[in-house]
Amino acid sequence: MLIKLSDYFYNNLKPKTLFVAVIAQLIFGFFILPQAAHFIDPFDKNVVLDLRFGFSVEKAYQVLSSYSASGRNIYLFTEIIIDTLYIAVYTVAFSFLLSLFFQKSFSKNHYFHRFNIFPFLLGISDLVENFGIVAMLIKFPEKLIWAAKLASAASLTKWSCTLFNLLLLFTGIIAWGLLSLVRKKR
Repeated sequence: MLIKLSDYFYNNLKPKTLFVAVIAQLIFGFFILPQAAHFIDPFDKNVVLDLRFGFSVEKAYQVLSSYSASGRNIYLFTEIIIDTLYIAVYTVAFSFLLSLFFQKSFSKNHYFHRFNIFPFLLGISDLVENFGIVAMLIKFPEKLIWAAKLASAASLTKWSCTLFNLLLLFTGIIAWGLLSLVRKKR
């Protein structure tokens, strides 16, 4: 199944598809989500839990308590709808980007070729984080210790996967650049 998913991205890698996926990711990351964060916390007192590299149970509830009831409702909507769409968008965009650079840099049999679907691990950890945050928001002001711990652990996993995903992307770009230089010298 994973090989089929990996092959799907290589087989459907087209400039237009890649362009749309990357532009959608940029729109979400630079416009939609920052605007939603402003509606959640108009005075920008606390960074949303999604943008923290893990958090304690106490910190999670301190942040949620700092938002108004309206802010928590917007946060709930953002987590369920907007952030879930963003996860799908960035997972697809990064899978296509990795496919592009790995296809240009490594032979089809190279083990790096299958890392093009690594962004799905990132997306899954982000979904688990959202699940924990949504559970906390729904039950607020009741404290769900398990949900805060789950969301925090998933947050740590998400940010670790983000770092590894960026390393994969830079590896693909550098390998492609080096391969291009070697080909020019021949």
